Amino acid sequence: MVLIAGSASPSIQRARPACSPARARHVPFTSRIAPYRADTSPSSWGERGLRLTDLGSTNGTLVNAMPVVEMFLQGGEHIRIGASTLRVSARPAAEAPEPSRATGFGRLVGSSLVMRRLYPLCERLAQSTVPVIIEGETGTGKEVLAESLHEHGPGAAGPFVVFDCTAVAPNLVESELFGHERGAFTGATATRKGVFEQAQGGTLLIDEIGDLVPELQSKLLRAIRALRDPPRRR
Repeated sequence: MVLIAGSASPSIQRARPACSPARARHVPFTSRIAPYRADTSPSSWGERGLRLTDLGSTNGTLVNAMPVVEMFLQGGEHIRIGASTLRVSARPAAEAPEPSRATGFGRLVGSSLVMRRLYPLCERLAQSTVPVIIEGETGTGKEVLAESLHEHGPGAAGPFVVFDCTAVAPNLVESELFGHERGAFTGATATRKGVFEQAQGGTLLIDEIGDLVPELQSKLLRAIRALRDPPRRR
């Protein structure tokens, strides 16, 4: 299992230029674009729709080919931001899951209604092998939740490996993630396993993913996809 943790922050998902819908659940990495803001909090949805605001961007924001500064979106619109196009989709609110009677999940403890509604989802995620994104501010227990998912999953007997993107020099991150062979670069005196290989049969937690440079985010995304959808043998 691969777990990705990072601080929650306003972000815009970059879609393909062909107006493909951007789905946050399927796109684990985001491009943070400061001059734009889309308020997606529950309170932002109402009779007027979803509020989109251009905060003084250089190229401006187009909604259905019309320039806008601020607009309430209803769903179905296409937003043009620089070279990227996003499609807004409105979905009916999902029914809240039945709360669990438990007051904790592994090392995660909490008896509030919100937390008890979260525990059944945690149990399902722990039994799966899908990559999981954990977002939250510093101190909210992201690593504790990651450890609990590991301990309740099929890979509990395997290693739990934590890779902190902020604790490694930028020029060494790729080597730490994917490993290297002896002599691959100056100073590589021995073969080294990357964290993906070290976590084989267990769980890998990649912390502070937002601090990776975009080039490495792309490589990491391809590696995670390869784990989820391994190539078929002919």
